[in-house]
Amino acid sequence: KTQFTLPEVHLNQPVQINFSITDHKGNIPEIEQLTLYVYRPSDSTLDFSKPLVLSQDKKSYQASITFNKKGRWDLLGSAVINGIEVNYAHKLFVKD
Repeated sequence: KTQFTLPEVHLNQPVQINFSITDHKGNIPEIEQLTLYVYRPSDSTLDFSKPLVLSQDKKSYQASITFNKKGRWDLLGSAVINGIEVNYAHKLFVKD
């Protein structure tokens, strides 16, 4: 089970993105690498990536991002677990 959690996103204001992942027993799997890819569907020159790091409570992974364009963005959490890459998507809208 995966979940992106983030507050309402506003232009040029930092936002903390939380990504949680658990196995079928509710345990957090051992993740070898976790990267957040941020895509701007209308302008690929604005695409970027950032590592997601384990939170202090070890219950989720986090990254702080500031969006410089309003409108629709896509997030992709790319995790490597036991040598296998799996991807999880989320859409968001950046407001003024």
